[in-house]
Amino acid sequence: MTTESDFEPIPERAFITTRQQVDALAGKMRMRVLKAAAVPRSVREMAEVLGVPTTRLYYHVNKLEEVGFLDVVETRKSGARVENIYRVAAKSFGAGPELAQNVENIEDAAAALVGLVLDVSRVEAEAALAYKFGRGDVEVDLVRTQGDLTPDQVKEIQSRMEAILREVVGEDSDSPDARTYSFTYLLVPTEVDDS
Repeated sequence: MTTESDFEPIPERAFITTRQQVDALAGKMRMRVLKAAAVPRSVREMAEVLGVPTTRLYYHVNKLEEVGFLDVVETRKSGARVENIYRVAAKSFGAGPELAQNVENIEDAAAALVGLVLDVSRVEAEAALAYKFGRGDVEVDLVRTQGDLTPDQVKEIQSRMEAILREVVGEDSDSPDARTYSFTYLLVPTEVDDS
């Protein structure tokens, strides 16, 4: 049986550069598929993990593969059929600089991207906080702060956050106490001069 170590490491980051990619990430099911494909899996295996019928996933998997968010990392025989084994194309996805040139309405694309990240984060945060308030046995940290930063300070924060993500979040834990945590990082100016 093939294991995760038999494959090339997953790249740290991929960039969203087209409207088709933005649209392909819409919907909770596709985000769930990407999470399930963090390890190599067939559509059948993903369906088992997600608790949904296999037929429901093929459309979503094909759309994610078509725009480059899922890779076929192996094919194998399953009875008389050949099945593809998929894995997420990167550990994280962010807006690439080419996106502005590849969409007609940048405001719509920006709203869609923000919605993708924040809608999923909102659902996860609400569920985690409700769980914490009900049971109290999970760590949840929800913080918002602001301050005046120079461009150099912004670059320093970005550099440090990327280092933390590579160092800590990028490592899988074999501990039975480990839980999967979502990390949403937002560093934006509170006022943007459009003039």
